[in-house]
Amino acid sequence: MDRKLPPFHPGKFIEENLKSLELSIPKAANILSVSKQHLYRVAQGKNSITPDLAYRIGKLFGNGSRFWLNLQIQYDVYYTEQDYLTNPEKKSISDNIIAQLR
Repeated sequence: MDRKLPPFHPGKFIEENLKSLELSIPKAANILSVSKQHLYRVAQGKNSITPDLAYRIGKLFGNGSRFWLNLQIQYDVYYTEQDYLTNPEKKSISDNIIAQLR
């Protein structure tokens, strides 16, 4: 069976990158023109990275918005797939889709 390790929420990487730049979350939030509460929630994995925030973070760290969006997509897809494998109601939906194709 193919076992994948769960991906880190991209907020974890934001926190690490801020440390390397010696920036606090409040200072980075000010630079990015977002609320510090929002950036804290992203760093804690409670909020997702939107395309708008990905653009701003990509500018701050110099690695582009696609990098941050790809991290968020990998995280979201992994947990969506896990939900469809473990939630009986969603598994039923998934099974029904497959059955309709036969």
